[in-house]
Amino acid sequence: MTGEKNHVPVSQLSFYSSSRPSKYTLSSKPDSDVLNSIHNSRISILTSLISAKESFDLQRNEYSRSEKFIRDTVHYIQTDEGISARVGIITLGTAAGVVLATTRRNKSVLKRILYPIFGAGITTSLCYPKAAVDFTCQIYTSLKGTVETQLTSSWGSNKKVNIDDHGQSKPTDEKMFPPK
Repeated sequence: MTGEKNHVPVSQLSFYSSSRPSKYTLSSKPDSDVLNSIHNSRISILTSLISAKESFDLQRNEYSRSEKFIRDTVHYIQTDEGISARVGIITLGTAAGVVLATTRRNKSVLKRILYPIFGAGITTSLCYPKAAVDFTCQIYTSLKGTVETQLTSSWGSNKKVNIDDHGQSKPTDEKMFPPK
């Protein structure tokens, strides 16, 4: 084997031996008060940043966990398997309306009637969102037809009433807004 003839042990290499005395010695320079205060400031800032990052990460994890829990709960309530939860939530909303109506100082009869109705209505719309949207669209179309009928009967049949116009400008209004 020719590779073993050229092999030199590490102990025979000159730059690994410590036979020569070193000319240089490493000595630490005494730190000044300014350098010590800068060093301490850097350490305290770094410690604060690390603790702030850990706190932020913890809050982010808690937020994502609670967001997932709320989404799962809403999904459970809005599916057919959560019927008892729906009944409980609607009852709780109605009870909250009753409590608000009876604990208010201004105890008008209208508020005593409307608070429980609004509590039940809001919680029902949360439990049945598709039905709430359909119901709202039905009410809107029926009210729109009623308002159009009332306006045309009071203004006469020769005027056309456009309920969808909410005051936006028309091309004939160009004179009101001249170009700059």
